[in-house]
Amino acid sequence: MEIKENDIALLRQKIEEKSGRQMLTPKDFDYLSDCVFEECRQKISPTTLKRLWGYLSEVATPRISTLNILSQFVGCQDWESFCRQMQPPIEQEEKPVEQAERLAEQAEKPVEQSERLAEQKVMSGEKAVRPALKWLPYAVVAVLLAVGG
Repeated sequence: MEIKENDIALLRQKIEEKSGRQMLTPKDFDYLSDCVFEECRQKISPTTLKRLWGYLSEVATPRISTLNILSQFVGCQDWESFCRQMQPPIEQEEKPVEQAERLAEQAEKPVEQSERLAEQKVMSGEKAVRPALKWLPYAVVAVLLAVGG
């Protein structure tokens, strides 16, 4: 499984929330190491934790075993389940007709707004331009997609 930096950053955030403190000093990492041992009965050294938080200048990719233990610390079974749990839910696939209707509705909103703006400009004596007509081709494409064209 690929290790993504944003997943690691989210894990660090969850760990700090659970431990009730930010990892800013060597004592914080000692404390976290003890907390992880108490909860998971597995040892992660303060130095490993410092590397994970970027507290040390060394650049190292954390081992999956380390990520598994830390994922367990925040209540997940392992690193893979942590990543799955943190992913946004996959939306149901839209049917083409529903997608076309939604796109057409979105395309209408700027047209309505520009028509109101044009009316306001005419009332005030300004020259009115209807720039929202640029959305019309998108609405046509959406309708064509809906009907299978």
